[in-house]
Order: sequence, then C-alpha cells, then structure tokens
Amino acid sequence: MIEKKDQLLDLLVAAKNSGNKDEFKQAKDVKKQLKSLNGEMKSLLKDGNDERRALKDALKNTNGQGSDQFNKLLTTSQQINDKLKSKLDDLNKMIDIFN
Repeated sequence: MIEKKDQLLDLLVAAKNSGNKDEFKQAKDVKKQLKSLNGEMKSLLKDGNDERRALKDALKNTNGQGSDQFNKLLTTSQQINDKLKSKLDDLNKMIDIFN
C-alpha cells in the first residue's frame, strides 16, 4: 500500500509539472471514492479498537469467556480488510489514470 501511495505521489507531481489537467479531472471520481473509503475505514478502525478493549475486558472478567466479543472483532477485521482491498483497487485506478 505504501509503495502504491509513493508511486501515485510521483505520478501526481509529474502530472502537475506537465500541466495536464485532464488526468486530474479523470481522477476526481476515484479520489471521491478514496475519501469515502477513508471515512468508512476510520469508523471501522475505531470500532475494532473498542472491540479489542471489550474482548480484553471480557477475558479478564469472565475467566476466558469472550467468544462473542471475539466474533465481533473478527467480523470488523474482515470488513477492514475488504475496505483495504477496495482502497488498493482505487489506488491502482488512479495510477492507471496518471500513467
């Protein structure tokens, strides 16, 4: 993911220096999708942190009985992974636009 962001940043700088505004117009929709994904990820990451704390508390207070909390955490982690995959796809789309 970091390599993709670096590659995209290099391409953005090159496109800005060349003065080609068409690429930026094409990338506008993808940029909106990325912004939306980042907002969704932010809330999911917060939920994941809260669920980790709840799991830790459940394991402490119930002598190892935290399977419900673990399942919630697992579901949230899977949602985060799906969002990361979508984000990677969108980054690839932007790279394709600026290449």
